[in-house]
Amino acid sequence: MTGCQIVGGKKDAHRIPGINLQLSDQEIFKFGAMNATILEVPGHTLGAIAYFFESEEALFTGDTLFSLGCGRLFEGTAEQMFSSLNKIKSLPPKTQIYCGHEYTEKNCRFALSLDPESQKLKDFHKRILARREENRPTLPAILADELRLNPFLNCDLQQFKERRRLRDQF
Repeated sequence: MTGCQIVGGKKDAHRIPGINLQLSDQEIFKFGAMNATILEVPGHTLGAIAYFFESEEALFTGDTLFSLGCGRLFEGTAEQMFSSLNKIKSLPPKTQIYCGHEYTEKNCRFALSLDPESQKLKDFHKRILARREENRPTLPAILADELRLNPFLNCDLQQFKERRRLRDQF
């Protein structure tokens, strides 16, 4: 026995063996000397939660938001994911994003396929490639960069839709 506490989202408690603490949206979770506000962020899965450490300006998103991407919709709906991403977009721009996987390079190639003329994306891609060449992580991401470059955080902006000739779906 390690004596550790198993913590997770209340809506996923039925599939987390041995869960000791079930957390819900806007609940405060004390982690050592730090406090995390719980954000329910369904979309990838129905019970997904994120941990926002306001005083540390850090957000642990799991598989909801990645640098330049977001999680696939395994259980949730596009509407749920859109709402969850909007919740994340409302956090302070200096927030550091700690996501569940290092997909930044692949996600950047996808973003560039949507907006191949974006100099900001091209420059960001060069920085990503340089970090990966040095075997360094591209994470944490910074929310301000994601707000400028992540297509999933910009899909509702009129200029994004016009450049991609998207119907007014959002």
